[in-house]
Amino acid sequence: MTDFFGNRLVKGSLVFLSLALSACVSNQKLSYLNGQKSIADHLPQEAYLIAPHDLLYITVHSHSEEVNRYFGLSDAQSPANYQNLEQSPSLYLKSYSIDEEGNVNLPVIGKLSVAGKTLAATEKSIQTKVDAYFHGKHQVIVKLANNSFTLLGEVNKQGKFYLHQNELNILEAIGMGMGLTTYADHQNIKVIRKQEGQTHTYSINLNKQNPNEFIIHPNDIIYVSPLAKGAQMQLKNPTVSVVLSGFSTLLIMISLLVR
Repeated sequence: MTDFFGNRLVKGSLVFLSLALSACVSNQKLSYLNGQKSIADHLPQEAYLIAPHDLLYITVHSHSEEVNRYFGLSDAQSPANYQNLEQSPSLYLKSYSIDEEGNVNLPVIGKLSVAGKTLAATEKSIQTKVDAYFHGKHQVIVKLANNSFTLLGEVNKQGKFYLHQNELNILEAIGMGMGLTTYADHQNIKVIRKQEGQTHTYSINLNKQNPNEFIIHPNDIIYVSPLAKGAQMQLKNPTVSVVLSGFSTLLIMISLLVR
C-alpha cells in the first residue's frame, strides 16, 4: 500500500514538475545571437528601390549662380538642419514626389524615370543630367524623405523613427527603441513590409539568424512579440526556479524512500 501511494505521489509530482518547467524560459531565449547561424534564405537583403509616391530630398551643391537659382539650398535645406526638417511638415514642401509612372520632375532637367532604382543609382542619374545641362563642378545628393519605420511591442520606446543613414539593420532599429524589454521574445520578431502593393511579413530569430544582414526599409513595421505567460511569470518571480529546484530534490528523496 505504501509503495502504491508513494509511486502515485512521485508520478503526480513529476507531472506537476514537467508542466512547471515547460512554462519556464531558458537562458538561450533571453540572449541575443546565441547559437547564431547564417541568415535564412527567405530574409531579404536587397537595398530599397524607389517607388511611386516616394518623396526624394534632392540638393545640388555648386558654386554656379545658375545652378543655385534652380537647386540652391535654403537654410532649412542645409545638411545641418536636415534632421529638424525631416520631422516637420516642411519636408513635404522641400521634396520631390515620385508620380504614378515612377518619374521625378526636376527644374530645367524635366522628368526622369527613377522607380525601381536605388538611391545611389538615382543620384548618379541626376548627377549625369546636371553635368550635361550646367558647366562647372556640382555635387548631387539624394535622400529619401519618407525614410521612417515604426517600432512596436516589447521595446522600451515604441513609436515612429526616422532613418539618418541609407542602411539600418534590425539590431540598430531596436537600439533606436532603447532595446528590448525583459519580456521580449528574441526568437519571434516580425517585420511587416509593403512591396509593390502586397504586404509581406518576415519572422526573425535573433538567436539563430544574423540581424546585421536584415536591412530595414522605409515604412517597415517592426513588432517584437512578448514571451509566453509562463516565461513572464518566471521572470517576475525569480524564486520560482529556486522552488522548482528544491521540489525536484524532494522528489528524488521520496523516490528513494518508497523503493
